[in-house]
Amino acid sequence: MLALWDYHDLHHPLRRADIGIGLGSYDISVAVCTADLFHQKFFPHIVFTGANAPTTIERFLRGEAVRYREKAMELGVPDEAILVEPWATNAGKNI
Repeated sequence: MLALWDYHDLHHPLRRADIGIGLGSYDISVAVCTADLFHQKFFPHIVFTGANAPTTIERFLRGEAVRYREKAMELGVPDEAILVEPWATNAGKNI
């Protein structure tokens, strides 16, 4: 798994943006990282996107994006800064 992560990591420097996007997956650390970047003021708004996949239905009963929103709010991101797209079932639909 680490080799796959290294392949996808383009090592681009972080820069400010209008919005941060947390793509759904089985890994709640997506929400943690997105919330951390929000608190560092890299962006003023977040979109979490994702329904469920067969690998996440038991982990995130109401969907990946919904659970990510909950986690970000637990970490202090205000509700009004978060948008949720709860229907996408793959990366193409996320975009």
